[in-house]
Amino acid sequence: MPQLRIRYSFDEPNYIWFWVRWICFTAASSCFVWGGFTWVEQRWYQAEAREAFEQVSDVEVPHDAVTTHKNVDAPLARLDIARLNVSGYVQDGFDARTLRRSIGHAPKSAKPGERGNVILAAHRDTFFAGLSGVKVGDIANLQTPGGVTYRYKVSHVFVVDPQESWVMRSKPNQNMLTLITCYPFHFIGSAPQRLVVQAEQLSPSDSLQRSLQLTAHRM
Repeated sequence: MPQLRIRYSFDEPNYIWFWVRWICFTAASSCFVWGGFTWVEQRWYQAEAREAFEQVSDVEVPHDAVTTHKNVDAPLARLDIARLNVSGYVQDGFDARTLRRSIGHAPKSAKPGERGNVILAAHRDTFFAGLSGVKVGDIANLQTPGGVTYRYKVSHVFVVDPQESWVMRSKPNQNMLTLITCYPFHFIGSAPQRLVVQAEQLSPSDSLQRSLQLTAHRM
């Protein structure tokens, strides 16, 4: 009986294209799986953060007194920029894990309600995607678990190189909010620059309605 022999040569185009297609498929599959995992983790964390945020808001104690809820720390604040559809809970830290799940707060910068520069960062394709349309005059609200909302008005929007750390400095006698994300927004790969949005604080509003709710809850 004649034997069927199949031989492949590294010089044959079909063999080369087979491996090219296999590599491309493997890379695309890996990106899809990682993207799905990141999306699920982000949605899960934000849901848990919301519950923790509301739990802290329902008790009349300092934020540091109620630090955990289930598997997550109580957020520092919630950021909302209504016109740009930017919203999310803020967690302390600029590490990769924090930025993957939430808006990050620079640990050495001012916290909401403190004098100085509150510095927040997030990825350009997640929480800060809406910053692509930011304009001077936009209003950002930063709400703390204690029921206080700090309002900021965007005063400057500019693009800098990553090493230009001066954007994180505070200005004398001025409370500020600084938002940082990668730029350009549609750049494939690691973006080479940073978009910086700086806003000046307007007047904080102690929510009278919130205080009445807390009083009624205690009664």
